[in-house]
Amino acid sequence: MNSLKKIVKETERISWLSISQTTNETVKIVIFSIVCVLFLGFINWLLQNGLHNLLTL
Repeated sequence: MNSLKKIVKETERISWLSISQTTNETVKIVIFSIVCVLFLGFINWLLQNGLHNLLTL
């Protein structure tokens, strides 16, 4: 039971982000993820077309 009190006391000391900060950071992560997916998809498309063109010569 003592360890549970320590956990509760420790979580009270944490400075949590506000809702607006959390939303802002989440939007940044989603946008970054979309950009990464588009970039990697484009690279994949380039490699596939380049390889296909080389094989059909």
